[in-house]
Amino acid sequence: MIRIFLKKWLTTKQFYFLKKIKENIPIFNNKVRILNFENVKIKSTYETLDKIKKILSNNERGCYVRFGDGDIFILKNLEKDRSQQFSKNLSRELNEAISLNDENVIKSLAINSMRFGVEESMEYGIHQVPNHQAEKLLCNSYEFFIGNEIYSPVALHYEIIYNKQYATDFLRVLRSFQPIFVGSKKNSPEILKSLFDTTDIVQTSHLNTYDKIDEIESQIIKLLRERNSKYDVVVFSCGATAKALIKRLYLKYNKPIFLFDMGSVVDLFHGRMLWTWVKKSGVDTAYLDSIIKDLEQK
Repeated sequence: MIRIFLKKWLTTKQFYFLKKIKENIPIFNNKVRILNFENVKIKSTYETLDKIKKILSNNERGCYVRFGDGDIFILKNLEKDRSQQFSKNLSRELNEAISLNDENVIKSLAINSMRFGVEESMEYGIHQVPNHQAEKLLCNSYEFFIGNEIYSPVALHYEIIYNKQYATDFLRVLRSFQPIFVGSKKNSPEILKSLFDTTDIVQTSHLNTYDKIDEIESQIIKLLRERNSKYDVVVFSCGATAKALIKRLYLKYNKPIFLFDMGSVVDLFHGRMLWTWVKKSGVDTAYLDSIIKDLEQK
C-alpha cells in the first residue's frame, strides 16, 4: 500500500532514490532486524595469523580462506567479480568452500567496521568498511558462520604494513615449507623464489582463472605427488578461484596439507601497489625489498 502511494506521488527518480536507500541502510532491512549480530566480533589480524602459525608448527591439516563482497556476490548469484565473470559452477563451488567446517578451517569475512571490530590505523580505504556494508555482507553469508569464529581476511595485508617484524616472521614460517605457489603468470619466478624459496609454481591467467580450474588443479596435484612430502603447504593468489581450489584440495587430498589464501599481498612485492590501502599507508618498494632481504638471510 505504501509502495503504491509513493509511486503515485513521487517522481520516478525520487522513488528509485528512496528504494536505493532502503536497500543499503540496514535499519530498513527486515533481515537485519530479525538477526541478532550483537555478539559478532571479527578476530584480529594477529589472532588470525597466530592460529595459522600454530597449525603449521604442528604440521596439521587445515586451510585459510578469505571471503570478500565479490566472492559473496558470485556465491549468491548477484553479479560478477571484477576479475572473474559469473559462472554457476563457480557459484556452487564458492558455496561449498564457505560451507567447509572443521577445527582447522579458518574462514574469514571482510566485515572490519565499527560494528564488528577495527584495529589501529584501519579507516575507510584501509580495510575498514561502513557498518551498513559490513552488516549487508554478513546478512548474505551469516548461515555459513554459525558456530564458527569469523577471522580476518586482511591479516597479512595489515600486519605487513603495520607490524613488519611479525609479518616477516610469519612469511619466514611459510617459506620454511618451500610451498607450492598458485597465481598469475604476471608474477616473477625470481621474486617468488625470494619470497618462498620455491620453484614449484603453477601459473594461472590474470582474469577469469576459473575457466581453467581443472587444469590448474591437476598441476597442483601432480606437484604434490612429485614432492611426496610428509607435510605440504600451498599458497594461492588467484581471486575467487583460490577458494574453489582450496575446497577441492581440502576435500580430495587426504595427506597433511595447509592451503593458504594469500590474496593480493604478493602484488606488493611486484611493484603493483594500486590498492587504496597501500597508497594510504605510504609503503614503498624499498620497504618491501627490505622484507625480502630479511627473508633471504638464514
